[in-house]
Amino acid sequence: MECSETSARQSSSFWRPLRLLLRRYLARGIEHVPVVLYEQDRRHVHTTDQDGSFSFEVEASGFMPSSVRLGMEAHRVYIQIPLHKPREHTPYIVVSDVDDTVLKTHATRWWKRLQYLLFYDTHRRKAVPGMQAFYASLIRREAAPPLFFYVSNSEWNLFDLIHDFLKINHFPDGCLLLRERVHHWKTLFQKKHSHKRTTIEHLLEMYRLPFVLIGDSGQQDPSIYAYLVKHYPRRIKGVYLRLIKEKHRHTPRLKQLEAACAAHHIPCHVFTEPPAP
Repeated sequence: MECSETSARQSSSFWRPLRLLLRRYLARGIEHVPVVLYEQDRRHVHTTDQDGSFSFEVEASGFMPSSVRLGMEAHRVYIQIPLHKPREHTPYIVVSDVDDTVLKTHATRWWKRLQYLLFYDTHRRKAVPGMQAFYASLIRREAAPPLFFYVSNSEWNLFDLIHDFLKINHFPDGCLLLRERVHHWKTLFQKKHSHKRTTIEHLLEMYRLPFVLIGDSGQQDPSIYAYLVKHYPRRIKGVYLRLIKEKHRHTPRLKQLEAACAAHHIPCHVFTEPPAP
């Protein structure tokens, strides 16, 4: 009897990541639901789209609170949401990639990515060695911590997995910005249109602080960061790029990034092991 119960638990544990994956990709949002944002004495209303998603862009009027209230008044559902904002002495903004920068995903190999999606839950996911300590050192170096944004080309379906991974592995709290939701499994392995450059440019417009860019050599980070260095040289404080494969060191994309940083006297750190804390 005991062996049977143990086997059942192991089987349940084995299939749990797959069940969660199906739930993430098969779930459908509810559209045309009014959502209200209560900001001090102002009230803003937005209706959910066909994905059940919504967003607000509100110009701050004077003092910014530490949180705002969201509600679906028709259903009498309300929640308090913390605001991700710089403090008085925030030194700079950190924009970090996720896949293969902090979280091992093998994003460049679709069969390996599929294996991780199907059979590895959040607790079995591995962090890139040394990155937690490196990020912690960025916080310790300053009198006030930098503000973190995790900008990934992963889809919104994986929000809870990535969010929980960052928490479990003690990465700094930050705002997670992902690609639009995917509704069909076939689109998982199609070439993705990266939202990363436009998202970071939007952050550059929102926050008048220096930016530190952290990514890896596996996909589009070198090209995107080279573009940002060329177009916003006075805003970029430094670039850190993890070298996934030694052969990436000699790719045109990486050479382009290093040349752009050198031309504008911006530190560019290309590493296989994270810089020592």
